[in-house]
Amino acid sequence: MKTLEYFKTGSSNRGYVLLLVLLTLFIMSLGLLVAMPVLETQLRREKEEELIFRGQQYVEA
Repeated sequence: MKTLEYFKTGSSNRGYVLLLVLLTLFIMSLGLLVAMPVLETQLRREKEEELIFRGQQYVEA
């Protein structure tokens, strides 16, 4: 039963790996929370530029 021995000896490391994974996910979530407003502003500006361009095309036509 080598598999049982493996799980018994490696069980102390599992908690640290889980903690590391959760910490990594938390940091990535914070990064997304910071980046979202910037991306929203950029997308809004691109849409406004497109609308201005289309409006100018209507005026010229």
